[in-house]
Amino acid sequence: MSIIVENIILKKSVKGYASIGLIPFIIICLVMALPCSAEELPENKANLNFVDTNLKVVVRAIGKFTGKTFIFDPRVKGKINLVSETPVTKKEAYSLLALSLKLRGFALMQAEGYVMVIPEADGKRHSSVDTVTSEITGQITTKIYRLENEIASSLIPVLKPLVTPNNVITASDSNNSLVITDYEENQSRLQRIITLLDTPKNQENIQVVAIKNAVASELVTIADRILNESNGNPNAKSVDRVLFMADRRTNSIILKSSSKKRILLAESLINKLDQPLNTSSNVHLVHLKNADSVQLAQVLRSVATRTVLPDSNNNNATYTSSAANSSPQAIDSGAGGFIQADPTTNTLIIAANEDTYRSLRMIIDQLDSRRAQVYVESLIVEVSADKAEAFGIQWAGVSGTSTSDVRIGLLAGVSDNLINSAGSAILNLSESTDVSGLTGLAAALENVAKANILSMPNLITLDNEEAKIMVGKNVPFITGQFSATNSSAGVNPFQTIERKDVGLSLQIRPQISEGGTVKMAIYQETSSIQETTTSGLITNKRSLETHVLVNDGDIIVLGGLIEDTISDTVQKIPLLGDLPIFGRLFQFQSKARAKTNLMVFIRPTVLRTAIESSALTADRYDYIGATNPDVSFEEYPILPQLPGDDNDTLMNSLPNTINFTRKRFKPIKQNAAGDEASDNMEEE
Repeated sequence: MSIIVENIILKKSVKGYASIGLIPFIIICLVMALPCSAEELPENKANLNFVDTNLKVVVRAIGKFTGKTFIFDPRVKGKINLVSETPVTKKEAYSLLALSLKLRGFALMQAEGYVMVIPEADGKRHSSVDTVTSEITGQITTKIYRLENEIASSLIPVLKPLVTPNNVITASDSNNSLVITDYEENQSRLQRIITLLDTPKNQENIQVVAIKNAVASELVTIADRILNESNGNPNAKSVDRVLFMADRRTNSIILKSSSKKRILLAESLINKLDQPLNTSSNVHLVHLKNADSVQLAQVLRSVATRTVLPDSNNNNATYTSSAANSSPQAIDSGAGGFIQADPTTNTLIIAANEDTYRSLRMIIDQLDSRRAQVYVESLIVEVSADKAEAFGIQWAGVSGTSTSDVRIGLLAGVSDNLINSAGSAILNLSESTDVSGLTGLAAALENVAKANILSMPNLITLDNEEAKIMVGKNVPFITGQFSATNSSAGVNPFQTIERKDVGLSLQIRPQISEGGTVKMAIYQETSSIQETTTSGLITNKRSLETHVLVNDGDIIVLGGLIEDTISDTVQKIPLLGDLPIFGRLFQFQSKARAKTNLMVFIRPTVLRTAIESSALTADRYDYIGATNPDVSFEEYPILPQLPGDDNDTLMNSLPNTINFTRKRFKPIKQNAAGDEASDNMEEE
């Protein structure tokens, strides 16, 4: 039996059935059951001829033809066009239906025993997970692609534009896989693209070139500029890029690249540069990057004096230096040698033969490295003795555990560490719990112990360099005076004064060890001027000086500066309180004694790379914006943006002149109703 599927267009003359959607479906089914009078069609094939037909009618007709059961989402509505010029099979009819629904924003979801017709946006929630390619096209499926060579997250920017709208692609970093929800026909295309992208990388070629005449570190700089920056863009990534590394110990250059031709080209370039000097001059200039030329010159003179000892019979082996008072025999340069520093350009001038220069250059390359920095956070606080005892301040000197036998400021009779039991895990200094920082500690001390936060100075300094911060006043103290007498009537009276800093000062010198600990020399002073003085100025001063050892990022406390204050207070009624004997009846006397404990909390953080320093700068930058929400850095461009890697682009983008717009804020005024008026702002 041949089957012809035709679209029956109902006329308005059909009484009572013109608006009923079931009539076309019944008539189509009757036509499909009648013998075909037209040309015989192949078995299991049909012609599709649906023009501007109700979507549900077409789906039911295809379901009758293919033997599938369809379930409709209530949001599925509309009309579609589906016409086939030649007879199609059941599989082809189903695929054509899926593509027609896709153009209308709907999708087919294959389930067990039925097919759902839903909006395309909901397809990712109902899609089935397939690991093999399905034979049925036009439906949404979810597939997992496990990658072997590439990183899954790196392929997301490449594949996301290829995924159809309303469908998703995600990366799983745990098993390096891609999860894609899309139509089956697009899944096949994405699978071919992923297969081509997930290919093994080219094998890296490594070559070691021994340098005989020149210095390896100098040739690395020249060769890298010639081969890797010839296109004018040093940040451009290329597969043929050559990586140069200098081995100072063997004076060799290590080459690494995926292209063997580039390796051979780099080796040829280095061999051409590694030629002996034709000139008889032994003077070399070394430009330093991080070290100080004056200090490094002194070190090199000392090293050359003790390590390169000439023959006692060689009269020409003398070491000369214009900056040194003596000329010890050190460098056998044939006609004398010297090491001189030029502080203006931070350059070393070395006069020596090639062998001696190479030995000195190895030392220079090792010493001329980026020095680590230490960021020191400190908290200086005053706590009364009774509050400190109630608060239970028990701190460990090194480990920070509450069970440590070595504690600073341990109070007798306090059985529990109230810092750990204060109800907030942020103050637990045990090894299993992290401390959020000195800011949280300051808040706890101020809230729980009613402490007086004197200051929270922060310092950053180089390794083994002293840093100092002082907040206070520069007060003049009279050290001597002269007044005119009868014998010296012609001399004007005068006074000699000496100014001293009064306030709060902190002086720290950190030294980083190889094990990650920081040794700090600390001097802290707190001074103030006594108000009630009869003659001259009297200062109250509390200071401590100590050396401590603390791990990177840990908090250590310095305490024990206790101040004992006794005050007498007399309150009386005027006149009556001054009467003899009976005056005590109209007086009230009180004596108070207070002990204040000055405690200093310090936390050092080691910054070894430029990335860590930039992260700290960005954190402080955000902190300023968070603590001052009314200040917008866009309106007040005081701090410039961090420069990018491309310096040429940055310099070209800078304006010729920088103009700042200042805004003057008028104070808030209150109207008659008592409400605050809006801020008025004027621009200059």
